[in-house]
Amino acid sequence: LRDAWARPPFSSSYLVEDPDRANTSAGVLLFMYSAMATRAADRVREDADRPEEAQMIGMHGYCTQEAVNLLLTGVASSNVFDGERVLGSSGADGDSLKLRGIAERPQVGFLTLFEAFGSLEVGSFYKNPAWPIWVAHAESHYSVLFCSDAAAADAGAEGGECDVWYYDPLGRQDEEKRITVQP
Repeated sequence: LRDAWARPPFSSSYLVEDPDRANTSAGVLLFMYSAMATRAADRVREDADRPEEAQMIGMHGYCTQEAVNLLLTGVASSNVFDGERVLGSSGADGDSLKLRGIAERPQVGFLTLFEAFGSLEVGSFYKNPAWPIWVAHAESHYSVLFCSDAAAADAGAEGGECDVWYYDPLGRQDEEKRITVQP
């Protein structure tokens, strides 16, 4: 994906042609390409805070926040707060940077352990999605939280108690995890 901007989307180098590797899949890559093609590569770049440095894969081979936001909201914004913020002076010298966050309430939410560490702020749009489903980022991987009762999830959004179920594919779970959220 690092060269996705310059290479055709379905280049044969991305597809497995070796019969010994037939069990490997390019499914995630093709899913990302589909999201990028739907948005258009130029618009994906423009969505980022710094379009000239936009990428979908960051350090250590991890996906960037732009990639996560593209898949969850359809827009490859660089941040998880609500709306836009401007850093620097907004005067005539133009020495400012517009930071782009989440523009509207998404279908699926996003939470991160890094908010608990004080490293960033997740906005209310991501915390209160249309459906009671959240992608949860925990250090080096992603998990899923969901509420099986939409009415309870709405009560949780209004300040009431809500039970959510946690699924972590890397956590070697041997039992269901239920977390009661009390805003």
